[in-house]
Amino acid sequence: MTEQAASTPNGGSPAVDTPKWGWMLAVWMSLVVILHGITWTTGVPDYDIADAVEKGAARVEQRSVGEDSQDVVRKSIKLQRDTLPFWT
Repeated sequence: MTEQAASTPNGGSPAVDTPKWGWMLAVWMSLVVILHGITWTTGVPDYDIADAVEKGAARVEQRSVGEDSQDVVRKSIKLQRDTLPFWT
């Protein structure tokens, strides 16, 4: 009577329940990586981001909320320059 340990593998034979779709997953992953690489090297995402920033800036400029008059800005600059010796 020979006893076989429970942890002994089957001598390198592949498992019966190994999925057959692994090659298709690898192909799709490669395609996704290649397509993202192409869009990254051509600068498409950068163009989209720049376009979105410009649209947002245009929307803020149309509202013109939060803008101070030039006198208020000049007063703030003068106050900042007057307090410069204190902060240095």
